[in-house]
Amino acid sequence: MNKTVQVSILRPASGLGAVVKYRNYSLRTKLEEEVMADKLISEGKCLYCGSIVTQRSMGTHLKKHLLQLENENPTAEGTVFHLYIRAAEMFLHVLVKGEASFKHLDAFLRKIWMECCGHLSQFYQGDSKIGLIRKFDQVLVPGLKLEYDYDFGSTTSVSLQVVGSYKTNLKENVLLLSRNEPLQIMGYKCEKKPATAICTIHIEEDEGFYCDTCAAKHEEECEDFADYANMPVVNSPRMGVCGYTGGAIDIERDGVYQTR
Repeated sequence: MNKTVQVSILRPASGLGAVVKYRNYSLRTKLEEEVMADKLISEGKCLYCGSIVTQRSMGTHLKKHLLQLENENPTAEGTVFHLYIRAAEMFLHVLVKGEASFKHLDAFLRKIWMECCGHLSQFYQGDSKIGLIRKFDQVLVPGLKLEYDYDFGSTTSVSLQVVGSYKTNLKENVLLLSRNEPLQIMGYKCEKKPATAICTIHIEEDEGFYCDTCAAKHEEECEDFADYANMPVVNSPRMGVCGYTGGAIDIERDGVYQTR
């Protein structure tokens, strides 16, 4: 199976931080430079205690809460799975009900990260496709790694890993445990204000992120930006791709970085 573009910190991809082969975007190159320079810090808020935890430590942090939850419900019969979903510096930690299906996770990913034009999507285990009607408890085991592709033209791909499984009752089919806070992406010219717009033309020249003020000036200089190339900065690996302008859930964390 040949997948033209994928998301991972180690490989080319579409969307955030990606080199999109079909249009030669350099979003990935730009953001990886920021990460290497320690300018981008990926961290999220824990659903259970409200603590702000780094991407690297969030899985271990959540495990403590989930073990406590399991111990507090010794008679629970339902199985849930803790999933870590990653696209470079962006991440989600979710809890899924074992008897729910991949269709529920597909709908969730579309609402929070992906949906723009009703494109097709697919889960994979290696090169094998996973049907959306398959239930999680038929497929998932701790340590299993999967992939998910959205849109087979300008593909955005994310990696999934089963962090653990627990015996507890869950009302929701998919529960969001944590999501990265908006990344500190600053306007490339002023480097003082958060970027709010991407010029999908000038991103190829490594200068495509603009704050509101600089975006207004750039609109006078770039006809394409004024016409069609102005895309919003959003908290999604789909940022800057196709017609994506933001998610439909968890809106409060889907915007741009807020200076503190």
